[in-house]
Amino acid sequence: MLFTSCSTPFVKLTSPTTVEIDWLFESPHLKTSSEFSRVDFMGLDEDMRRFAQRWAGPYRGKERRLQELVHALISPGLLGIRYDETAILTAREVFDVRRANCLSFSGLFVAMARDQGLPAYFQEVDTPYQWDQLREGVIILYRHVNVVVPLKSGEQIVDMQLNRYKPTYPRRRISDQRALSLFYNNIAAQNLFQENYSSAFEALHKGIQIDPQVAINWSNLGFLFGRVGDSQRAEISYRQALAVKPNNPSAMNNLANIYEKKGESNLARQLFAASRRHRLRNPYYRYALAQKAYREADYLEALDLILNAINLKDKEPLFYRLLAKVYAAKGEGVLERQSLDKAAVLAENEGGGV
Repeated sequence: MLFTSCSTPFVKLTSPTTVEIDWLFESPHLKTSSEFSRVDFMGLDEDMRRFAQRWAGPYRGKERRLQELVHALISPGLLGIRYDETAILTAREVFDVRRANCLSFSGLFVAMARDQGLPAYFQEVDTPYQWDQLREGVIILYRHVNVVVPLKSGEQIVDMQLNRYKPTYPRRRISDQRALSLFYNNIAAQNLFQENYSSAFEALHKGIQIDPQVAINWSNLGFLFGRVGDSQRAEISYRQALAVKPNNPSAMNNLANIYEKKGESNLARQLFAASRRHRLRNPYYRYALAQKAYREADYLEALDLILNAINLKDKEPLFYRLLAKVYAAKGEGVLERQSLDKAAVLAENEGGGV
């Protein structure tokens, strides 16, 4: 999956040594270059400062300044930045091409907002869409980043995809340094998909140098080593991902695959079981499995899975919408309508952002 001692639930693993970590970046399979010299992720030029000043500067109140800056950046008649998940760009590049993914837009907005005296910070959000795609049995993990602006009136959220955000989702403020590390991870993931392995290696190395506590960088490094046939370095990378974040089902699962191929079946079974236990505690994982069962017309399995998801989190309208679909497929119209009504009530009670 793209993304002392450490322990996962019920599994003990030895953390990599400093020597092993250094050895990872001496790979004979992957060569580095100067292509990914440290980027100016949030740098503003004079044109960008003038733009922010023109639209937000005239207003004394921070709430109004925030609203005007958001409006200027995303309105089609003004700058009109559009969402593009492939647009992994610096702030200057976003301003020029008017496209951005969530992290790149956040980088531009944080920089401009601070330039206008607004307290803006990066925020990482655990969205249900982290588990939204199952491809050949693999669940694809997504990271979502937006902006939080704490004002006297309360926290304001700036997000190009507000449909992916709810205030009830687990979220955490992250540093500029961590945001930059995630930016390099995005560059690496893009190069991985394009099979530019040396460029992906360089980007991951830089991301890890900036913030070695970002587990997804280590997981994706393991994935990269697996792609070039270096299972020993892949194993060390996944062990380090688990040292950073023990409850990391992606790293558990990929490490289990390595141990299974090595013939260490007992350890592989333990890791597979730990990964599944952890995922099943996430209601959105059960929701993803229920979606898959529904698409395959296995309505009894879908019903069981979505009811379990609701048991874990009973205030999520997405779950009741899927439950309504399952009841409709089973011909249970009364229960379908009750589920839709419940979804509507919960959706009405949710907040939003800017």
